[in-house]
Amino acid sequence: MGVNVITRKQLKEKATLRNGEKVEGILNTFELPASGTPVVSETTLRLFNSTQHHTIGPNASSGNWLTIISQSDSQTVANITSNRTTIGSFPQSGRGSTLFNTSRVYYSINLSLLSRITGSITAANIYLPISGSDSSVAVFGESYGLFSGDSGSALNIPEVVGSYNRYFAENEGNKTMYSDFQTPSENSVLTYSLNSTAILKINERNTEEEGPDIVIALIAGKDFNGTAPTNKTSFQLFITSSQIDGISPGYPSFAISTGVNNQFANPYIEFTFTPD
Repeated sequence: MGVNVITRKQLKEKATLRNGEKVEGILNTFELPASGTPVVSETTLRLFNSTQHHTIGPNASSGNWLTIISQSDSQTVANITSNRTTIGSFPQSGRGSTLFNTSRVYYSINLSLLSRITGSITAANIYLPISGSDSSVAVFGESYGLFSGDSGSALNIPEVVGSYNRYFAENEGNKTMYSDFQTPSENSVLTYSLNSTAILKINERNTEEEGPDIVIALIAGKDFNGTAPTNKTSFQLFITSSQIDGISPGYPSFAISTGVNNQFANPYIEFTFTPD
């Protein structure tokens, strides 16, 4: 028997008007196709459980870019709803040479036990608000992509980052991509659609039993391919509530956190799934 996937938009259109009159109930407005039973695809929005900003070479201690991207220096764990992280890469002048600095950001979410999504996940989008408060912070031009932050046996972000210098080393072959690269050029909300490799991992960890986090890393293109940067790039991974209204009207209110002096739009993930 065939299965027909019906989107929310289609259901809404069916449930609004018929012959100029509003029809009560979705089921009364949907004609079952001869090919089989309709399956409704649903969506759910989630905040990440935590984030970690990982600065490599915080004082630009090496002139070898491959050394910088293969080491682990300082690590800071912060709750995603209060985190105001700046990510970027840059060279700086040293004593007769160029020294490097870069950073990565890791996001984690747990879909086990009561956090499980009750169905098969078919797609996922991650929404990352980015901005720059001044010209020293907002220097666009670098590409960024999402990667697996899973080093194999690690269960959460601190464990992942503790071994990430070995996992995310010089060889491109051990870097599992979860999305295409994007190159931001202005304050915006980046939408990353996760690929089939990421969806497979998410479904593996979407379980009724206690399981490890799904950890996703935001990585610069030059960090990925081992090409040393020739100029500074930098931006912040948040947008103030006043900015988000103009950039992305209707941004989910649950993803806007209250700060001491302002409100900030934070990253979130949208799952599309077929219910059990």
